[in-house]
Amino acid sequence: MKSKSTFSQNIDPYRAGIEIAEDLLEIQPEIIFLFSSIHYDGSAELTEAIYDVIDSEDLIIIGCSGDGFYERNMVANVGASALAINSNGTIQWQLEYERGVGLAPFETTRRCMKRLEKACPRARVYFLFSDFRTDASEIIRAAASSGKVPMIGGMAGDNFEMERCFVYINREVVIDSVAILALSGDFPFDIFTIHNTKPEGRMGTITRCKATTIQEINNIPAMQFVEEAMGKPFDYIDTGTITANVMSLDQPHLMRHHSLFLSKNAQHDTDIHLFGGIAKGEQIQLCLTSPAKIVDEVESVAQKIDQLDFRPAAAIIISCAGRKQLLSNKKNVKITALTAAEKSPEAIAGFPSFGEIGPIKTGDGDSQSLFHNMTYILFVFGEKKV
Repeated sequence: MKSKSTFSQNIDPYRAGIEIAEDLLEIQPEIIFLFSSIHYDGSAELTEAIYDVIDSEDLIIIGCSGDGFYERNMVANVGASALAINSNGTIQWQLEYERGVGLAPFETTRRCMKRLEKACPRARVYFLFSDFRTDASEIIRAAASSGKVPMIGGMAGDNFEMERCFVYINREVVIDSVAILALSGDFPFDIFTIHNTKPEGRMGTITRCKATTIQEINNIPAMQFVEEAMGKPFDYIDTGTITANVMSLDQPHLMRHHSLFLSKNAQHDTDIHLFGGIAKGEQIQLCLTSPAKIVDEVESVAQKIDQLDFRPAAAIIISCAGRKQLLSNKKNVKITALTAAEKSPEAIAGFPSFGEIGPIKTGDGDSQSLFHNMTYILFVFGEKKV
């Protein structure tokens, strides 16, 4: 298996695509995972340039925009990173996508999954990227039809303006869409999901809500409950950095982590908004974390890389943009911790997301894939020992 990652900070989308493709051309990639900042504004010139250099209609491109990008040698707010794989046929890749995820996340994702299951019945893992302006919990509910096959992914975003995002699907750059990639074949992989937080204040019960909006907790305005737990007003600048543990009605043993956010133009809003859906009767508790705890978490994952029974050829990072905000000048730790590992992957790329998708390790193995916020997900894969 050949793998390589690279990046460009050229603000011209076509030139950025050329630089990325010229660096990856030598391995003749089967697939490129592409992650960019929002600054290319959805220009298809980025992907067209890649196809112009890598002259192969069989090449698959999948990825999305986020609050900057990660690459083995760079973490930046502006530009694009790419991870290319040539598995020599070890991995089979099947990509499907569907539009209309904003208004109908469950139906849209289910249609996409049905086509994918038919085209790739022996999938071992799925990747999903979607527009963040939807109910991500409904996306996961639809994707659960895949049974025990793990799904990793994230919600596309922007530079915390909470206004726009883009998903890359081969030559197209789309909005209001969900893209799902199936991987099948005989190859080793592992998934690490971390999101340790410290509970603050009392547990509350959702008493009034609608879709992704919490209106009342314990029969008082949701904003009042949150501010009592925080001990201070909740403001727009807190968006993405404060989360809540949500205990599901049907899965009380599994905690979901959802970030809280406010609209930039919200005035005296008494509601709290989430990136994923919420249900009346579910229990919720406010949670905080710290830069020091985030650093410890990432370093602990890097240590686990060295304990794998295979050497990873590549790694994909999907990490909450809120974690990046908290880390500030320590944001490079997500990369430096991995590159310091003895079994450090040869190629690393990823993005700061507006929501993360992945399973949690439990005593009985991995859980089903869940939607999270304030979470770091690392997917590593390679090839079997000969």
